[in-house]
Amino acid sequence: MDLAGQRKYQLTSFLKVYAGFTPDHDAAQVSIKIKSPVPMVVAMLPSDIAIQLHAKPELFETALEKNPCQQRGIQSMEFQCSFNQGDGPQSLIVVPEDTSRVPHKKAEIEMQFVKCIANCQMLESKR
Repeated sequence: MDLAGQRKYQLTSFLKVYAGFTPDHDAAQVSIKIKSPVPMVVAMLPSDIAIQLHAKPELFETALEKNPCQQRGIQSMEFQCSFNQGDGPQSLIVVPEDTSRVPHKKAEIEMQFVKCIANCQMLESKR
């Protein structure tokens, strides 16, 4: 079953966090699509780290340093990432690359992933 979440939000200089993805099997795919009037940073991070970034925005670059699921400086793009059950809950973060000059416009973010709801043991047996 595909679960889709599309959001339009008012651009701000603050990091926006969308929580709610937990891989239910290894190699779970997430598709992220963005359309923005300004270049953006988009990444999937462990939820606990994403939440910490609100309190400590100075840790942003360090948090992204070793993160394979990110895109920087994008305005219109769709990309995919894979996660394993051991990765735990993930959150999507978005923020303009240049937070000093944020226009009064909206960005569109869409995240899609597959969640197993029946015959899930078949996914486990493929490992």
